[in-house]
Amino acid sequence: MPNYKKMYHILFHETTNAITALQRAQQEAEEAYITSDAVENLTVISSNTSISKDKKKHPPQK
Repeated sequence: MPNYKKMYHILFHETTNAITALQRAQQEAEEAYITSDAVENLTVISSNTSISKDKKKHPPQK
């Protein structure tokens, strides 16, 4: 009979490692972007912008 507890622990451990590796890669990419010259061209969109205002400016296309 398969040892499901052992299989679960292996899967959990490797999944955790994969998630950690992806998070680390994302953080490194974000840091590289922040420290690059591209930040000068960054446009910040205010969180106060209403979606309804955007819909009035650009009516849905049929």
